[in-house]
Amino acid sequence: MAILLNRIQRLGFLFGVCCVAWVNVAIGMPFEALGDPRKTMLVLYGDPLITPADRMTEQGLTVALSSRQASDLEVFSEYLDLTHFPAARYGEDIARYLRARYGTRKLDVLIALTNTALQFVLDRRDELFPGVPGIRTRWLDKLPLQSALDQLRHLPPDSVVLYIPMQQDGSGKSVSAFEVARQVAEASSVPVYGVSRPQLQQGIIGGALLDFQVIQKLKKQRAKAINRIVHR
Repeated sequence: MAILLNRIQRLGFLFGVCCVAWVNVAIGMPFEALGDPRKTMLVLYGDPLITPADRMTEQGLTVALSSRQASDLEVFSEYLDLTHFPAARYGEDIARYLRARYGTRKLDVLIALTNTALQFVLDRRDELFPGVPGIRTRWLDKLPLQSALDQLRHLPPDSVVLYIPMQQDGSGKSVSAFEVARQVAEASSVPVYGVSRPQLQQGIIGGALLDFQVIQKLKKQRAKAINRIVHR
């Protein structure tokens, strides 16, 4: 799953739902269809939850998973802090820690959040998580737009793209959110999902789409209601 975004604070839940939906793709069938009723998931965060965006992502994932019965799914989370303790220097220590905790535990699916966590998993998957289905999330918001589009042209066929409107690319260049939606849809080798209804006109195939005209109408109605109450 590749994600091109700038503002994720309000979209943590959507991202969490997207991850959980892709769990069923990763393991080939819904949890309910598998023989063992209790499944185990490991979520690897590349960094501690410092920023609001990171916290919203975790909350969104937690909410999306909470719909499952506690007896159905056991979730473990690890915060590797690969920014302050990079894998190039501390990789063996991190691997030793994960091996001690999960080496004898059967994992059914692995989610790697942030680019650093993904790269760590790719480098050590055979060593630490052999045969465990995984969801690969890559964030392309730090790249210049053209570089991001080039990556979208060569995604694995089992990927999806979630496009969240952006006003600047990773180089700081101002861009048109709807024009970027069109470019992303044209460049991507896999389906592109979005978050707003007008993006359908730019080529995305769907998603949990917001209708901003409806939202604006509701805001005006709310403002009028508040104004009536204040002036009573």
